[in-house]
Amino acid sequence: MFWLSVDTLLTSAGQSKIQSWLTIGGLVFDFSGFALLLREWWLAFFKEGLQIETEEQLDRMRHLRNLRPASPAASDPFAALHKMQDDQAIRRARIAHKSAMAARRTTFMFAAMLVVVGFLLQLAGAWPV
Repeated sequence: MFWLSVDTLLTSAGQSKIQSWLTIGGLVFDFSGFALLLREWWLAFFKEGLQIETEEQLDRMRHLRNLRPASPAASDPFAALHKMQDDQAIRRARIAHKSAMAARRTTFMFAAMLVVVGFLLQLAGAWPV
């Protein structure tokens, strides 16, 4: 096993080893934070595409309902049902979007913290002794 004594830590060689490990640790934290940020960025693009698809599908359904010829004398007996279905679809999409945003916000804050810690470790590793 590798044990560091106080005398080893106080020598310039020991200080140099510690600074090297601080720099390496900082790079690891930076890379981890950056990888998390890239993952979140990719998921944001993917979710944005899904959200656009959902909106287009809702528009298509509304358009298909309006294609049916309506008799001038009678009102549409399914109008309330169609409105309720549209409202429910919009509500489900909003709930899913809010939960995804909350998870993304937490991951983003964690990744930003990793990058800051990595920067501070690299700074400590590069500080002149």
